[in-house]
Amino acid sequence: MSRKMALAAMVACALLPGAVSADDTSQPPIKIARQSPQLAYVNAAPRGTRTYQRGEIIMIAPLMWEIGARLPQETTIRAGEDSKTIRAGSVLQGVMLTELAAHRDEMAYCTPRVAAERKADGGMLGAMLGGGSLWRSVIRSATDGQFCLIDSDDDGMADHSVELNAGSPAARTPVAIAPVRLERDRMIPISSNDDRIEISVSDVSSKGKAARFRIDVFQQGKGRVFDTIGDTQRITWVDAKRGLPVHAMIYQTQFDVVSIDGAARTVTVRWPEDVDAKEVVPITDGLRVVLR
Repeated sequence: MSRKMALAAMVACALLPGAVSADDTSQPPIKIARQSPQLAYVNAAPRGTRTYQRGEIIMIAPLMWEIGARLPQETTIRAGEDSKTIRAGSVLQGVMLTELAAHRDEMAYCTPRVAAERKADGGMLGAMLGGGSLWRSVIRSATDGQFCLIDSDDDGMADHSVELNAGSPAARTPVAIAPVRLERDRMIPISSNDDRIEISVSDVSSKGKAARFRIDVFQQGKGRVFDTIGDTQRITWVDAKRGLPVHAMIYQTQFDVVSIDGAARTVTVRWPEDVDAKEVVPITDGLRVVLR
């Protein structure tokens, strides 16, 4: 490993959550064992054959927490000198915490990380880390605090609060609170409409030889900026030059393009009957942007 790469790796490790220097005595008494992923039923679209106009959305899949809890009442979560007020009806992410001293796992329900790209590509550190998406990823994971309610006895009532990934040592230490009711569930929608995946017909060639589809990811009411999600390009072209139908798969969403009308700028799609409508796909945080 080159000296430049080694230095970059050391800096990156120092910035990541839970990374502690040898003389740091402020390590929190808990650590994150597992965070509930965001999931989506990407093949739950209506079955049959439909024709779509250019610009029309062909699939919407709400994002869900694998494990989460809804707050039936407005709640202020306090941790040390920090606090955050959560409105009634909000859904918190399930997070498994490990209490280091007691070697015991506890279920917590936390505010999600901020769904936004941070501009931190410049400067010497950004250059060492390669700039772009890697540097944004490091900054994002190291600075996004989460306010949590802990249900230590698994009775549906939160009895402690804590802050993760940020705050003072006092904020990162669980403290007892007056009980807060939690409506716990699995595969729970994160929001009514702010968190979702959409696939749309973004363009149709005038000669009817190709159609372009686009995938969009919305989190916390904002469209994410990316060129790829996981291994999927944001833009997918379906080429009809060799004939139709053409089978397409966009982030595991499957459909057949059966006709393209260049004059009308429409695409006819057949949704297959033999796909599992209950198949869940995790929404990766690996949203990458090609630097320009």
